[in-house]
Amino acid sequence: MIASISVFDELFESLLDGSSLTDEKKVFHAGVESAALLAANIESYLNDYINSTKVHHNNCSFNGETYLAYSDRKGRKPDITKSEFIKFQNHQANFFSYSFLKIINNINILSLTYDKKVFKRYNENLEAVKVQLLRILHILLRGIGGEIDAYEMCYTIREIRGLSDSYYKLDVERILKFDKNTSLNCLISRQFKNSNNIYYDVNRIVSIYSIINILEDIDNLKHRSEQLEKLDLSELTEISEIKKILFKNKS
Repeated sequence: MIASISVFDELFESLLDGSSLTDEKKVFHAGVESAALLAANIESYLNDYINSTKVHHNNCSFNGETYLAYSDRKGRKPDITKSEFIKFQNHQANFFSYSFLKIINNINILSLTYDKKVFKRYNENLEAVKVQLLRILHILLRGIGGEIDAYEMCYTIREIRGLSDSYYKLDVERILKFDKNTSLNCLISRQFKNSNNIYYDVNRIVSIYSIINILEDIDNLKHRSEQLEKLDLSELTEISEIKKILFKNKS
């Protein structure tokens, strides 16, 4: 998959540089192939990210076990008391998610400049990845088992570095744009307890923001394409000018 990404990136850069060794059709075909390969495999990488999470319960060792091992347990599974996520930005799922966005966006640039229309499966592909990322965001926010959610993790009052009545901050406004299972009013009315025994998983919180960064990028790309779809691109001389600027020596 990495090879497929690299091939398309190299071909696209060659086209940008005006190389006579490639043309827009070859680059477009390579991009569609690479995007299709990524789309077919992103879900498995996202699942691997969740399965790599370390979980703790009464029937595991002090070091815990992966969620994959926990899921493979036979019979009634013990309740998860704590989870330890790895940073999403350090996992291959992050790399492949961004690679997909880059490739699908470059395919759309080719479609806009050469065909003067938005790539017909552009929004569909973006929405499919968004759905998968929202699923992971939901797990990060709600927890992987029966443990507390991210809001309680942060807003439980505890003593931090000698300061009483302290809590960990969350960018609630950004999060609630994508978390449709609660609202600001619901959070305000919740009773967050006082406890120093609540485990704060910094990797989990950082991963929430990593996912939201990608989701915001997807929404921005979709918004732009929706604006372009309302226009008659064949009548816009700006498209031809953009093509000349981007793709050197290409008429």
